[in-house]
Amino acid sequence: MIRLYINNDFNEKGLIPDLENIKQYLQASSVECEFFEYGDLLSLQKMNLNQALIRCDLDFGTQYLAQIPMAPEAVRFNKTFDSLTLENGHWLPRLRYFDILRRKIVTHFGNVEMKDSAGIICDSCSLEGLVSLIVSLGFRSVLLFVPDDYEGSVEELDRYFIGVNIKTIPFSTLTQTQESTSLMINAVDLESNPTLMNDLAYFNFMSAKGILIDLVSKTPVHPILFEAEKAGLRTLKRRDLLAFYDYESLRAVHSQIENVKDQFFKNYL
Repeated sequence: MIRLYINNDFNEKGLIPDLENIKQYLQASSVECEFFEYGDLLSLQKMNLNQALIRCDLDFGTQYLAQIPMAPEAVRFNKTFDSLTLENGHWLPRLRYFDILRRKIVTHFGNVEMKDSAGIICDSCSLEGLVSLIVSLGFRSVLLFVPDDYEGSVEELDRYFIGVNIKTIPFSTLTQTQESTSLMINAVDLESNPTLMNDLAYFNFMSAKGILIDLVSKTPVHPILFEAEKAGLRTLKRRDLLAFYDYESLRAVHSQIENVKDQFFKNYL
């Protein structure tokens, strides 16, 4: 489902997230400006909309990618998109999420130890995008923590990321991992998998001052991040990433938002 439209005409008030009418912001996928819903991309393309950017979720991008004749390499490789931009009268797909996540990691943490492995806790998430992100940071060893009944293959990833060691590890053997991990990205709903959350909380596989990023939880203080900080790890929660993601998405089409940056983030955080 398409989630967000942004008008070409810059409206300062409309671009500042207004939390007053949101019952519980942390349960929202984003702070929405001028919200519309469309389920069919073809009907959308026929409409004469005065829009600069359409934001959509990755599931929508995966479903409707086949309807788009031309797509940049990042979109083709990841088999999805998270936004459409109006360029020369045509809607063109773009995938901004993983690049924005990479920039947030760099600006938020500064130094990332790349001699160790980086891990992804995933079930049905976009492995291509997250692995691309990790490799772009300089890692050459990637651990994919997956369900015990995972039937996927990393052969395509191996062919694409030459020189990168990619290994799958079942959830049930997570605590037995011998490789030291300095960056762990969680893309799984841990609250629905308490066994996995308990195993993860040991952090015996994390290096000192390692980084744990949670992309899923909508609660203000997630237990796994709380435990990670107690263990001396650095953390990044979903809300902080979401604020940065929305800001950068808006800034791509409305550079004037930089003039109200502080107010924008204040309304989020």
